[in-house]
Amino acid sequence: MGRSRIRLVLVLCMVVPFAVYVNGRIINKEIERWSEPARTEEARYERRLQPLKEFLPEHGVIGYVTDERVSLYKELKDFYLAQYMLCPRLLVRDIHYPSVIGVYYEIAQPDRTASQSLTLVKDFGYGIELYQGRER
Repeated sequence: MGRSRIRLVLVLCMVVPFAVYVNGRIINKEIERWSEPARTEEARYERRLQPLKEFLPEHGVIGYVTDERVSLYKELKDFYLAQYMLCPRLLVRDIHYPSVIGVYYEIAQPDRTASQSLTLVKDFGYGIELYQGRER
């Protein structure tokens, strides 16, 4: 009995640290994997908006419009990312401004902005469009 307990203790002394090491590596990889997409998603969004910046005034208020059927979470997240990327301009979720940005996720439809009295200035692709709006 004495020898079997010693063997058990020795086996546990080798297995437990190895198990902790392996689990620590797995957890570390998961943390890296889950933190990486946030940075790349922000970078992708910034690249989407980059060509738009040269067509906007350097300061002022700019309107913002998006798909109607996008989830509220996605809409708010993208709105605040756009606000951050286009700073010092101020984005407002309204179409009654001289410049209006359209951020869309569904396939373009010709009558998408007809009812909103917006005139397309430039389509930048990737769902980003610049419109000329009407002030109130």
